[in-house]
Amino acid sequence: MNNHIVFTQAERLLKQNSIPYETLDLGNGYLALLVRYGGRLLGPFRGESGESILWVNGAMGDDEAFAAFVAGRQVHLGGERFWINPELRFFCESPEKFNSTYTVQDDLDPGHYRLSRREGTVCLSLEGILKALDTGEEKRFAAERRYFAAPNPLSWYRLTRALPVEYCGYTQEIDLTDLNPEIPIPLEPWTVTQVNPAGRYITPYFGDFEFVDYFTPVGGMQKVMPGYAECRVTGDRNYKVAYRAASTCGRTAFLRELENGQWHLMIRNYYSDPSVPYTAGPWGEPGNRGCSLFLYNDDGSNGGFGELENSGITVGAGTGRSKSTSVSSTWFFFGDQGSVAKIMRGLLGIDYRF
Repeated sequence: MNNHIVFTQAERLLKQNSIPYETLDLGNGYLALLVRYGGRLLGPFRGESGESILWVNGAMGDDEAFAAFVAGRQVHLGGERFWINPELRFFCESPEKFNSTYTVQDDLDPGHYRLSRREGTVCLSLEGILKALDTGEEKRFAAERRYFAAPNPLSWYRLTRALPVEYCGYTQEIDLTDLNPEIPIPLEPWTVTQVNPAGRYITPYFGDFEFVDYFTPVGGMQKVMPGYAECRVTGDRNYKVAYRAASTCGRTAFLRELENGQWHLMIRNYYSDPSVPYTAGPWGEPGNRGCSLFLYNDDGSNGGFGELENSGITVGAGTGRSKSTSVSSTWFFFGDQGSVAKIMRGLLGIDYRF
């Protein structure tokens, strides 16, 4: 759940624990922190006294708890992170042992990132080795992630550019390189953005709607409407659903009601290509692939959050590529219900039923 971590608090603890970071100005008074520990984006924050819009671990609210968190090289820091698929090979020994053997390899997270800055862009670079936990094979990889402010996507859209809303956003470019392509295991960039409940995931679709259950069936937490699917984000009941690349348009949203009649709308714009051999599959049915978007709801045991996840372009293992560049943008809007409805119509193509 929302741990109400403000910019000055997060910055103080990073300095106190000698963790390098860079501040990225997203415009309109909004700031993000790019952190070397775990390669995280934290925020965005509305100024130095503003709370993080994305979920941040409650350990950042206590000096001793955060020092212990860092000393233990724990991974649930919050914000936005980068992982690598296929999950069923790099994070567990076998699908049937998914829960009992789940492992986050240290070379990936927290990893040993390098942090640099150039001309308004913050770079997070990482090299490491991932072991396929089923066979013991090792894959060397390199990743460079570049973050910079994203202009308002509605700047030239006459019907919405004058709406009384606040905006900030960022773009992330990921270069992923397979450093030993002779080992036939694919690598796929996996962006995970942690959000504060309560809210709703909203995903436009076309054609016949189809989804894949990963864990506990989503059941009534998901509602399918004409043109879009909606999932409740509560942070207290586990589910994960995945949507086919062939029927999603590369945009999805997280919507949350704030105080005083205001709403927060986050939209992820990413490249969804059904020709990419997306490698993630559910532990109960590993071969059920072809999904580029994943929506997760925590059961509270890890802190109570949601995760909006998307895959990038796969490299290695017959793809014909040893390097790919994946680009996504994340846009944040704050305004009244009527304005948010118009933005959703413009950017998602739906008439959303609040």
